[in-house]
Amino acid sequence: MPLREDKDSFEDEIIATIKKILFEFLMPYKCKNLKEFLAREDIPEEKKEEARGLARKIIDLGLQNDSDIFAAYKYSVAIGETDGIIKRMKQGLYSNDKINYDLVQTALNYGNDEDMQQAVSAWRTVESKQDSISAFLNEGTIKKIVERIKASLNQYSKDYNLPKNKTLSAHINAAMEIAKQEYDLAVGIQRGCVNVTTILEAIGQRTRYVRYSPAWEKRGPYWEKVGRHKDKPTKAKKIIVCEDDTVTGKTLKAVQPLIEKLEPQTVDICFMGMNPEISRERAEGLGFYTNVTSTMSYSFDHFVENLRAAEAALRELGY
Repeated sequence: MPLREDKDSFEDEIIATIKKILFEFLMPYKCKNLKEFLAREDIPEEKKEEARGLARKIIDLGLQNDSDIFAAYKYSVAIGETDGIIKRMKQGLYSNDKINYDLVQTALNYGNDEDMQQAVSAWRTVESKQDSISAFLNEGTIKKIVERIKASLNQYSKDYNLPKNKTLSAHINAAMEIAKQEYDLAVGIQRGCVNVTTILEAIGQRTRYVRYSPAWEKRGPYWEKVGRHKDKPTKAKKIIVCEDDTVTGKTLKAVQPLIEKLEPQTVDICFMGMNPEISRERAEGLGFYTNVTSTMSYSFDHFVENLRAAEAALRELGY
């Protein structure tokens, strides 16, 4: 859809209209949002209709210039008139051959599974694809799925003496993609955060945890008796190690002898932290790992399907 030359004036008018709803309608009646305002029985109908009119103005302005679509959709939901924005979303997520982030957010938060996956695929084509997709999940379906999974994983972690989970949507997606590769063993290096490993264990992957905390423990790395399966691993041909990140490579070097005793043919590693490039450099420098990956390097082609599958697996376990 071509954008109008007066795009800035459209956006300014949208902002001004949003402020008018806030200061003239929501705040005087102490309402958190327009939906609450319209549901209040003590507010005169003419006031409600005036607020609806302003909401329609925001929607119309957004559609006219593909601007602030995400905000416009929230107002369309509040007044129960979503057809126009849904129709625009179905037409594609680009404006003037460039990705429209408002449309992406709208699809991610309010679309069906097909719309959400289309938004993920579009998002992955731009430079910011290295950033977590969680930044786009303000509300709506995907965020609700992720929050349910996090709640289930935290209960699972509590039941099996694992650290509280800090799972992001990218961790869940990576774990589900890793599971498809049929590793004999997943090894979580436990120093606090074992997000991907916990997900893998919960969905049925054979998993063990290595404890190594040189800062406050004198002993070297050892197999820790936590998780659902506490027996010491013996042999495994194909292993994936899951680690937060590494700056010096000392932890990876320290745990390597433990893993070597399992006589693996291949050992891959997945980093979950914020320094994937530094971590990759350190891991590759050891010459031990076959493939070095990060949570963001796995395919997002089945992102929504993977979230649904993870939730279903946890539900089957009773979480």
